[in-house]
Amino acid sequence: MRSAFKTFICLSFSLYFSLSSGAPTSLSKRGEDVEPMKRLTPDEIKVLYEKRRVSEFGCKEADINAPHMKEILEAFDKLKYDASAHASGAIRGGFHGSVINHPHNTKLEIHKRFVVKTLDDDKPSVEKIRMELDGLTQAGQLEACETITPPSKPGAAKPIPVFYITQKKIEGPTLEEVGKPEGFAVLKEKTPESDEKWGMIGKAILDRLRDLAKRRHIAYLDINVKNIKVQGRILEPGKFAIGVIDWGYAGWRPMVHLVSKGASQEEQDKELESYMKAVTPLVTSVVNQAKELARNLGSNPGSLTTSPHSPPPKSLENSPHNSNPGSQHGSPKPQAPLVLHQPGSPKA
Repeated sequence: MRSAFKTFICLSFSLYFSLSSGAPTSLSKRGEDVEPMKRLTPDEIKVLYEKRRVSEFGCKEADINAPHMKEILEAFDKLKYDASAHASGAIRGGFHGSVINHPHNTKLEIHKRFVVKTLDDDKPSVEKIRMELDGLTQAGQLEACETITPPSKPGAAKPIPVFYITQKKIEGPTLEEVGKPEGFAVLKEKTPESDEKWGMIGKAILDRLRDLAKRRHIAYLDINVKNIKVQGRILEPGKFAIGVIDWGYAGWRPMVHLVSKGASQEEQDKELESYMKAVTPLVTSVVNQAKELARNLGSNPGSLTTSPHSPPPKSLENSPHNSNPGSQHGSPKPQAPLVLHQPGSPKA
């Protein structure tokens, strides 16, 4: 059975590339190397996204005179060279840009707030940028995307646009910080109750990853204490939720069964279970790391003392994109453009 499933993965992955953008046959030969947690190679990313356009994800040229854009640009200018802002996390640097809270957040309710991320480095290829936009879209976290192209200079190469990506703010402490909020003090204890709560967190993370894979058809890969958040103040069933952040090109991959209309339900289920089998030990390791970090805090309260009072309401959960009702899990069509449910900038 394992051999048959491996063959299905190989054929389906080849089909995924060929349907997406006419992949060369040489790429299909690498299908045998596909594993549930294997990141896409630069060549594979290029094949998947070279014919996609950022406009498919709602990206448009920004009006720098628009009030909301002025606020965003002023916020970045104010924080970019402020050492205290970097120290406090008011602005966070990434590989190819920075992230800040949206200037409108003070007027917005919790779970309805945003962050703005820039991609302002020419190191990531345009295909990798498209993959990040795709990941945010599939995860239901992309709100708006605007670009500003610097003025061109005589004799110089065409300037690279700066992307301003507005996305949902995933509230709550990360696993790295989860021992700090007052409501989570039990996590710092070395007691059976504390162990039980950590077990609940681990199960909730696995449930969230399964949900993303099954309903949204995305295999999240970048599982670590910085990218998993706990939302809510009461660690009881139904009273807290798990948030996942960072949908960069290295952080996820499409589930292969998306494009195989001929795949049986058994084959689809096997792919899902293969992914879950791969992530389970990773989640266990990350939870143990977070537990150690929390217990090393001892009686120190830490600086982070707040957390959302409740998990996000179900009404804020977007439905999957491009789902095919003919499949129990749905079957998104990667060759079809993805569109935002509500394109445009957030309004106060």
